[in-house]
Amino acid sequence: MNLERTNLGVLTRILVPDPIEVVTIDLSYLSLAQAAPQLEAVAIAAAADLIALVKPMFELRLGHPPAEPGQRAKAVEIAVAAFEAAGWREPRSIQSPLPGRRGAIEYLIHLRRAGL
Repeated sequence: MNLERTNLGVLTRILVPDPIEVVTIDLSYLSLAQAAPQLEAVAIAAAADLIALVKPMFELRLGHPPAEPGQRAKAVEIAVAAFEAAGWREPRSIQSPLPGRRGAIEYLIHLRRAGL
Protein backbone atom coordinates (compact mmCIF):
# COMPACT_ATOMS: atom_id res chain seq x y z
CA MET A 1 0.00 0.00 0.00
CA ASN A 2 1.39 3.37 -0.99
CA LEU A 3 0.46 6.13 1.43
CA GLU A 4 2.56 8.81 -0.21
CA ARG A 5 1.29 12.31 0.59
CA THR A 6 -0.67 10.96 3.56
CA ASN A 7 -0.51 12.82 6.85
CA LEU A 8 0.99 10.48 9.42
CA GLY A 9 -1.48 11.76 12.00
CA VAL A 10 -4.46 10.27 10.13
CA LEU A 11 -3.15 6.70 10.01
CA THR A 12 -5.19 4.14 11.92
CA ARG A 13 -5.51 0.36 12.04
CA ILE A 14 -8.73 0.78 10.06
CA LEU A 15 -6.93 2.59 7.21
CA VAL A 16 -3.98 0.16 7.44
CA PRO A 17 -5.42 -3.12 8.78
CA ASP A 18 -2.49 -5.44 8.04
CA PRO A 19 0.80 -5.39 9.96
CA ILE A 20 3.41 -3.29 8.19
CA GLU A 21 6.70 -5.03 7.42
CA VAL A 22 8.60 -2.10 5.88
CA VAL A 23 8.14 1.54 6.85
CA THR A 24 9.67 4.34 4.80
CA ILE A 25 9.41 7.92 5.99
CA ASP A 26 10.21 11.19 4.23
CA LEU A 27 8.54 14.01 6.12
CA SER A 28 8.09 17.65 5.25
CA TYR A 29 8.22 20.29 7.99
CA LEU A 30 8.00 17.74 10.84
CA SER A 31 10.80 16.14 12.79
CA LEU A 32 11.13 12.38 12.88
CA ALA A 33 11.34 12.66 16.66
CA GLN A 34 7.79 14.02 16.69
CA ALA A 35 6.58 11.40 14.21
CA ALA A 36 8.05 8.26 15.78
CA PRO A 37 5.34 7.81 18.46
CA GLN A 38 2.60 8.28 15.84
CA LEU A 39 3.53 4.97 14.20
CA GLU A 40 1.87 3.19 17.13
CA ALA A 41 -1.51 4.00 15.53
CA VAL A 42 -0.93 1.19 13.01
CA ALA A 43 0.07 -2.45 13.38
CA ILE A 44 3.80 -2.95 12.91
CA ALA A 45 5.15 -6.46 12.26
CA ALA A 46 7.43 -7.85 14.97
CA ALA A 47 10.56 -7.76 12.78
CA ALA A 48 9.68 -4.77 10.60
CA ASP A 49 12.31 -2.56 8.98
CA LEU A 50 12.17 1.22 9.00
CA ILE A 51 14.06 3.57 6.70
CA ALA A 52 13.69 7.28 7.29
CA LEU A 53 15.20 10.41 5.80
CA VAL A 54 16.68 12.66 8.49
CA LYS A 55 16.52 16.33 7.57
CA PRO A 56 18.74 18.02 10.18
CA MET A 57 17.11 21.43 9.95
CA PHE A 58 13.75 19.93 10.99
CA GLU A 59 15.19 17.74 13.77
CA LEU A 60 17.04 20.75 15.19
CA ARG A 61 14.19 23.18 14.44
CA LEU A 62 16.37 25.56 12.48
CA GLY A 63 15.38 27.96 9.74
CA HIS A 64 18.23 26.75 7.54
CA PRO A 65 20.27 23.57 7.04
CA PRO A 66 23.09 23.34 9.61
CA ALA A 67 26.61 23.72 8.25
CA GLU A 68 28.38 22.12 11.21
CA PRO A 69 28.97 18.34 10.97
CA GLY A 70 28.41 18.10 14.73
CA GLN A 71 24.94 19.63 14.41
CA ARG A 72 24.04 17.20 11.63
CA ALA A 73 25.26 14.27 13.76
CA LYS A 74 23.13 15.53 16.65
CA ALA A 75 20.08 15.57 14.37
CA VAL A 76 20.63 11.89 13.52
CA GLU A 77 21.04 11.09 17.24
CA ILE A 78 17.75 12.84 18.06
CA ALA A 79 15.84 10.91 15.39
CA VAL A 80 17.38 7.56 16.35
CA ALA A 81 16.69 8.13 20.05
CA ALA A 82 13.01 8.81 19.32
CA PHE A 83 12.66 5.60 17.32
CA GLU A 84 14.52 3.61 19.97
CA ALA A 85 12.09 4.95 22.58
CA ALA A 86 9.27 3.68 20.34
CA GLY A 87 10.69 0.14 20.21
CA TRP A 88 13.03 0.19 17.22
CA ARG A 89 16.61 -1.14 17.46
CA GLU A 90 19.90 -1.73 15.64
CA PRO A 91 20.21 1.78 14.19
CA ARG A 92 22.41 2.38 11.20
CA SER A 93 22.86 5.59 9.27
CA ILE A 94 24.48 6.86 6.10
CA GLN A 95 24.66 10.24 4.45
CA SER A 96 22.05 10.40 1.72
CA PRO A 97 23.64 10.18 -1.72
CA LEU A 98 21.24 12.89 -2.88
CA PRO A 99 21.29 16.35 -1.33
CA GLY A 100 18.12 17.89 -0.01
CA ARG A 101 16.59 21.15 -1.06
CA ARG A 102 19.19 23.87 -1.57
CA GLY A 103 21.97 21.29 -1.27
CA ALA A 104 21.25 20.34 2.35
CA ILE A 105 23.11 17.30 3.65
CA GLU A 106 20.60 14.69 4.81
CA TYR A 107 20.87 11.16 6.20
CA LEU A 108 19.12 7.83 5.84
CA ILE A 109 18.57 5.79 8.98
CA HIS A 110 17.61 2.11 9.16
CA LEU A 111 16.18 0.47 12.27
CA ARG A 112 14.46 -2.82 13.06
CA ARG A 113 11.39 -3.39 15.20
CA ALA A 114 12.43 -4.90 18.51
CA GLY A 115 10.07 -7.89 18.34
CA LEU A 116 7.36 -6.36 20.53
